[in-house]
Amino acid sequence: MSGEMLLIIFRDNPGEFAGLVPPFAKETLRATVFDSITLQWPKAANPDEKRRVMQFIMTAAAPNCTHQTLTAGKRGRSVVKEGSADFVGAVDDLDWWLGDVVLLFFSADQLKMAWMPGSDGSFLHIAASRDMLAFRVQPAIQEIGFALGWVVESQ
Repeated sequence: MSGEMLLIIFRDNPGEFAGLVPPFAKETLRATVFDSITLQWPKAANPDEKRRVMQFIMTAAAPNCTHQTLTAGKRGRSVVKEGSADFVGAVDDLDWWLGDVVLLFFSADQLKMAWMPGSDGSFLHIAASRDMLAFRVQPAIQEIGFALGWVVESQ
């Protein structure tokens, strides 16, 4: 069972996240340089478990941040919505699978972190500073993975 519930954290190459950003979100993220990691969900994970992981990471890693969800609109423009509900609600939905939704985390007026689903729905890309990833995001992933009985592996 634990083999089925393997959550893998991949350390991305520098600049990899920027190359994956869809056109509708490029304007918002163009001046930001982040390191990034990619989570590969366990094959047997259901949408509720994925939402629980994301909500826990949001709370633990970015407690004082405001959230803004960008979704692809008509003519390639982004539709901006305050909060994270639309992003979390898109898990395993068409927007999630197509990568047409991005979640941004702001502290004061500064962009602190950005999340984006992978194009096939099996991945979550998380971009932030190296320190934030190492000291806040990854420990939060380990903690919630343990609570769910998932094996968390870093590669």
